[in-house]
Formats: sequence, structure tokens, C-alpha cells
Amino acid sequence: NMQEFAGPFVAELISHTRLSACVLAGISFGGLIAFEVAHQFQQQGGNVNMVMLLDTPVKYLNPSQLEWQRWCRDWRQTLRTLYSNQNSQSSRSCLGRSWHILRGMLAKDTRGLAHLVKNLTLAAADRGELTAMVDEHGAPIRWEIISRLYANLAKSYDPRRLDCQGILFRPDLEYQKSARGWEGLFSRGFEIIPVTGDHVTMIRKEPHILKLAHEMKEVVNRFSNKPT
Repeated sequence: NMQEFAGPFVAELISHTRLSACVLAGISFGGLIAFEVAHQFQQQGGNVNMVMLLDTPVKYLNPSQLEWQRWCRDWRQTLRTLYSNQNSQSSRSCLGRSWHILRGMLAKDTRGLAHLVKNLTLAAADRGELTAMVDEHGAPIRWEIISRLYANLAKSYDPRRLDCQGILFRPDLEYQKSARGWEGLFSRGFEIIPVTGDHVTMIRKEPHILKLAHEMKEVVNRFSNKPT
């Protein structure tokens, strides 16, 4: 479960900070880990001033679910535009973007089906894209195993109220339903800050990563006694 999974992170944090005040941050599923680490760190006498969630929903969504949400959002926007008789250029833009997302999802599903058939034919296990995470022997772990682990952890995890400040950096403010669950989980306040890019490019590509870094620095400075 998540409590057990967070244990080694808590031990590492204590060895580094000796329970002194800190700010924790996590991207995507890492935000849920940071949230649970903050709980356990406080229970052992540590001081967490803030948890920064980088596009982390209360319930973990895999990339396919995020793409589906974006597709539904674009279609809703297109229908609203057509209904209100606004300019057709905006409608064409929304339709083009939603078609691009749908085509990518279909291509990914087709590749996934072909991959599954290949695996069954070869009777191979644990195929998939390698990640930067390693097992106890130092061998890279395949993404499908990590994804299954994340899904199982999130399914059984029930976040409870945390005594600190919460900040959610979100690239898609138009779709905030997955963010609303965080509002009552931080006793010292919760804030949503818009950033550019998407779930991946916000931390991997310029200028989005520069925008995110700037916003994180501004938040730390706001809640610090002196500029950082």
C-alpha cells in the first residue's frame, strides 16, 4: 500500500534533513507520494511547510486517461463555439486538435493491440518501454510494471487532511475537476497556479520548464522569510 511504499522515502528524507523544515514536491504520481511522505514525516516530528503538486490529481490517471479528458474537453469547447455562433476559425482549430488527439489515441491502441498479440505469440513477459527506475539488482524496470504498481497503489489510497500549505501547478486550468479534491486536504490553505505546456512538456521542454521553475521560485519566496 501507499504507506509502505512511502516508507523508504521518509527514511531518506529524515537522514537528509534531520526533521528540519522542508518543502516537498512531486510530479504526477510523485505528488501523491510526496503527500504521503509529508504525513509520515510529520508523524515522526518533522516539519513540512508546503507540498507542491505538479499536475497531480487526487486519483492517479494514466496518460491514456489524460488524453481522453483532453479530447472530451476540446469537443465540449467546439460544441459551445458552434452553439454560440462564434468564429469558425476557432471551431476548426478545436476540431483539428481533437482529431490529432483521437488519431494519436487510436494509433497507440493499435500499437498496444499488436504488442499484446506479439507478446502472446512469443509467450514473453514484462515487455514494454524501459524506465530510469531500477530493481534491487540494478536492472531497469519496464514502464508497464511501474504503471500497474501506481494504479494499484492509488486505488487503495485514501488521502487524509495534512497540516501544511498545498500548491498545485496545473497546465490545463480548463479541466479542474481532478484538482478540486485537493482543496479540503491542506489545513493551511490550497492554491492552484497555472503553467504552460501539458502533463509531460511542463517538465521536459522549454519554455514550459522555465515557466514552471519561475512559478515554483515565486511561491517559495512568498512563503519564505527571505528570497531564495
